[in-house]
Amino acid sequence: MDNYEPIKIVLHKADRYGEPKGHYAECPGMEATAVLNFIEKWGMVAAAPDGEDSAGRQKLRLATPEEMVARAMQTTEAAFRTLRAHGWIAPSVELAGAPAEVKAEAI
Repeated sequence: MDNYEPIKIVLHKADRYGEPKGHYAECPGMEATAVLNFIEKWGMVAAAPDGEDSAGRQKLRLATPEEMVARAMQTTEAAFRTLRAHGWIAPSVELAGAPAEVKAEAI
C-alpha cells in the first residue's frame, strides 16, 4: 500500500442544521461499483487449484489480489457489454439541465 492515495472529500456550504456538506472528489461509476462488489464477494472464497494433499484430495489456494481484480474486471466487462447489447442500461438525466430546486436537493 505504498502508493495509497486517500479519498479526497470536498467540503462546501452548510446544510440547514449548520453541518458542513461535502462530497467525494471522485466517485466510482456503475462498472467500478460492480468490480468492487465482485471483489467484496469473492475476496474470501476465490481459489485456484494448488495440487493435491497427501490423501490425494484437491488442494486450493486463495486467489491473489491481482487474480481477483483481473477476474472481477473481466466479469464486469462481459456483464456490461451484454447488458448494453440488450438495452438494459438506460442513460441517466444530466443534473446540468435540471431545475434549480432539483439541483439544490441533489447537493
